[in-house]
Amino acid sequence: MIFDVCNVFNFFKLNPDGREDKTDGVLSLNQKIFMEKVALFKAMQSRYAMLTPEDKDMYVAIRDGFVDEISSLNRNYIGVQNNLKYVEKYSDIANWENFNQQKFTEVKKYIAPNITGESDIESARMFDYLAYRFSATKLVQNNNFAKTAKAIYEIARYLLLPIENI
Repeated sequence: MIFDVCNVFNFFKLNPDGREDKTDGVLSLNQKIFMEKVALFKAMQSRYAMLTPEDKDMYVAIRDGFVDEISSLNRNYIGVQNNLKYVEKYSDIANWENFNQQKFTEVKKYIAPNITGESDIESARMFDYLAYRFSATKLVQNNNFAKTAKAIYEIARYLLLPIENI
């Protein structure tokens, strides 16, 4: 009997030659949520002086959450081991200061693929994803603001339905 303690079977099932295919760039919903939070963090940092005290508290909470989440990644997993340099780099709160496009790209390429997130209702996770996207688009005044707001409204309505109506 063989036990897959370090999630190696999954890695080699997805990457038969032993290397990750970085050309695809397909992220799971949890990984997309993580990257939307990173985009929101980056947008908040670039406009930090204009943030309200509540927004500044949120900024700190997001940053601290990143450090905690990345620090808690299982160092025994192959994907984490292959990117250990970046996992250690972004486990340090100092590396979230002056968060520029290069750092954003590093997080997307080397950290996000290792984020597993929580397993729960897919529509609730999609709601999280859209909420972070909504916040980021509002902050940078993106054209997708109204479209994202409508999608959030629809999912929120669905999530508020009584169980017997689903």
